[in-house]
Amino acid sequence: INIQAYEDDKGLAQVIIGGRPLVQGVHFYGLVAREDPASEAGYAGVYWEADGEPVQVEGGTLRGLMEMRGYTVGSEEVGFIPSIRNQLDTLAVTFADEFNAIHALIRRDDDGNLVLPHGLSTGSYDVDFFTFTDPNNEGAGTITVNPVILEDLNKIAAATGFLVDKPPTEGHYELITIEDGQQKQQKYVVWETGDGSNALALAQLKHELTMVLPGNEQPTGTFEDYYRAVIGQLGVAGQEARRMVENQELLVSQLQNNRESVSGVSLDEEMVNMIRFQHAYNAAARMVTVIDEMLDRIINQMGLVGR
Repeated sequence: INIQAYEDDKGLAQVIIGGRPLVQGVHFYGLVAREDPASEAGYAGVYWEADGEPVQVEGGTLRGLMEMRGYTVGSEEVGFIPSIRNQLDTLAVTFADEFNAIHALIRRDDDGNLVLPHGLSTGSYDVDFFTFTDPNNEGAGTITVNPVILEDLNKIAAATGFLVDKPPTEGHYELITIEDGQQKQQKYVVWETGDGSNALALAQLKHELTMVLPGNEQPTGTFEDYYRAVIGQLGVAGQEARRMVENQELLVSQLQNNRESVSGVSLDEEMVNMIRFQHAYNAAARMVTVIDEMLDRIINQMGLVGR
């Protein structure tokens, strides 16, 4: 966490976080972690225990974890993981909507009759393939296959329907109402047995330009292009984080080396000095021995003449 620590003129430790004291000599002010009431995702925050004010975390490991996990600013959820999750939700929801648009071109009117939009001469069955379990929170986690289709697989719109005025003698058909301005016409929409043209149209959806890629305002990419862009963004962010860690470690190592060069002890240098001082000691000891021998000779062996 981002802190400022120093020792005052009385020798007492002072620790500051975001302009507020955490430690003042023998006194300290507690921090607590609890759920952020403004966070719909249930994120926890760090608060001052005394008054409940949020702690201004602007750096350090804790800030890095918060940026990665996500946090709430007002009513908006921000952070790296929420950003990636939102992009994947956009991909999933767009795919479901585009798939449904092909699968369910025909809708029902208030009376329950199938309605073919004006100007459209062919269509498919009126059932959405995908539905959302929570319409107010459309995301990848709320997408499910329509229960109507799960109950009856014949509701899968694999064929493309065409219109006739009279009921056919074979094939699957339903009576629909075509709205043309103020007029309504009764028609029969027919699906031929073995027709898989709509299934092919659904399969071709993966090649359609349906996604808005970064830097564009209009759809310019396929679902795969968009997914690759998200994964690429994730890879670039990971590489950048790794490079920043390596640069930080290099800077810390350089600072430690500079500190040790000033206040530290070099074992090699101290070994050289020890050997040098040992040689100097041996030389001094030999000199003392020589002087002692000289004094012994002068005192004990000289001055005996004339006895």
